Amino acid sequence: MPTTRRTLIKSAALGTGAVALTSCERSISVLTQAFGQSVPEHLAVAQSTEIDPEFHLLSRAAFGPWPGDLERLMDPTAVPSAIELGRTQAADDAAELRKFLA
Repeated sequence: MPTTRRTLIKSAALGTGAVALTSCERSISVLTQAFGQSVPEHLAVAQSTEIDPEFHLLSRAAFGPWPGDLERLMDPTAVPSAIELGRTQAADDAAELRKFLA
C-alpha cells in the first residue's frame, strides 16, 4: 500500500507529540528549579481525617499548595508578613487602577 501525504503528516505529528510529552516532565523540573522552586527535604502529611484549615485555605486561595507552602503558612512569623505583602500589593493595584481610570 502506498504511503499518502495524509498518513505521512499524521505520523509526523504523532511522533512530534510523543517526543514533546517525554521531555515535558524534565523541562518543567528545570524551569521550576530556575525560578527557585524545588521539593523540600521534608513534606507535611495529614495526621487525621479532619479538614486542615490551613491546607483548605491554600487549596481555595491558589491552585493548591506547592511543596513547603503549608510549612511556611504554619510558621508564626511568616503569616503576618504574607498578609502585609498582600495588603501592599492590593494598595498598589488600587493606586494603579485609579491612575488608569483618571
